[in-house]
Amino acid sequence: MVVKNLGIDYTYTELQEMLSVSNPKDTRILYITVKSPSAAMASILANEYATVAKKYIFETMSTEEPNILSVALQPTRPVSPNKTRTVMLGFILGGMLMAGIFVAGFVMDDKVKTPDDILKYSGLVTLAVIPALRANKPVKTGRPKEPPLPVGQARGRG
Repeated sequence: MVVKNLGIDYTYTELQEMLSVSNPKDTRILYITVKSPSAAMASILANEYATVAKKYIFETMSTEEPNILSVALQPTRPVSPNKTRTVMLGFILGGMLMAGIFVAGFVMDDKVKTPDDILKYSGLVTLAVIPALRANKPVKTGRPKEPPLPVGQARGRG
C-alpha cells in the first residue's frame, strides 16, 4: 500500500528491513521508525506508514479512528553512526586491548632477572653477580685522568 501510494521503487523486503514498529508496554501507542540513507525518504516513509496504519487499524478493529500524535520530521544531521561515541568506544577498547597485552606479557615472562630467580627455578646458589653498566655513567679505568695539555705540546711516553 505504501509503495503504491508513494510510487517508489522499493521491494517489500527492502521496506521491511528499513521499518521498525514498537509498542510500549501497557499503552496504545505505536512508534514507527524508518532507517534510510536519505533523511527525506525516511521521514516520507514513516509518515506514509503512519497514515496507512491509521486507516488499517480503523477499518480492521472497528474502533474509533486512531490519532497521529506527531509526524516524522526530517533530521538535520545523520542519526547514525555517532562519531563521538565510535571514537570513545575505539579508545576504550584499544586501552583494554593494550592492558590485556601488557598483562599477558608480564604473566608469560619467564626470564631470570635476579639471583633469587636462579635459586627459585633451579635450586642453585649464585656464586657471583656481574654488575650492570649504566649507559649514562662513564666506565672508570685504572689510570688517572690527566689534565689536557696546552695547544702545541705533546706528552711524552716514558
